[in-house]
Amino acid sequence: MLNGDQKAEINQLVYNCLIQAEERWAQSGHILTKGLERFDESFDSSLPRAEVVPSKIPGHEFVDSHDHKTEQLIAIVADMRDSSKHLTESISNRSGITLNQRVFYETSALLPALERTINFEKGGVTEYLGDGLLGFFRVSSDKKKSISSACKAAQDCVGDSLEIVNNQLKIRYDLPPISIGVGMDMGFCMITTLGIPGSLHPKAFGRCVYNATKLSDEYNEVKITDYLRDSWPSTKGGTIGFRKRTGRNGVPGNILVNQPSST
Repeated sequence: MLNGDQKAEINQLVYNCLIQAEERWAQSGHILTKGLERFDESFDSSLPRAEVVPSKIPGHEFVDSHDHKTEQLIAIVADMRDSSKHLTESISNRSGITLNQRVFYETSALLPALERTINFEKGGVTEYLGDGLLGFFRVSSDKKKSISSACKAAQDCVGDSLEIVNNQLKIRYDLPPISIGVGMDMGFCMITTLGIPGSLHPKAFGRCVYNATKLSDEYNEVKITDYLRDSWPSTKGGTIGFRKRTGRNGVPGNILVNQPSST
């Protein structure tokens, strides 16, 4: 669970994000009702030169486009469930909230709250993926501690942080609670860059990213791969159990289950 200071920080973050979202919607929300004009952008097609770009991949503050590395990471993917329905179902009792506006406010509050929760356990979020996010935790020499920290962050995302987000969405807009799924896997990733010269993006490529994505399909649950389960730190009287549950595309998974500690 989050401590008192962390809960207060997430609560203030969500509040600030919603205020900012309201201001941005007031300024530009009307554009979503119009078609966006296409535009062409020219770029230099010459041979790429080495570039160093800033990164939020843990342990890799900068990534060199000509210096690829391989490292074991824990991937975490969080995804809002049924978000497409939120664009078609107006279930706020508060007048004046449009469907687009609803989803904009939900994601504006949710994603930064989840990112900060991951930060608390030394993880880094590399991408916001529509209504979800992708993040990573570095696997240190103390692998068991790394796994425990990553899974604590995941449980805090579906626990205290999601509760804080839902409370503020209810208070401000009378919206029903949103649900999220969190998927996780551990594996080796290639740390590299992707994109066009002058606009490169740092990337961590690995099977663990795919697996984590396919396991983020539950409702307010954390699901991990068999490999991460088998690597789980075993302690006497542990309070975490596992329940088998396959994810999307047949990816084998295990839901984390809190259970009373043995005495």
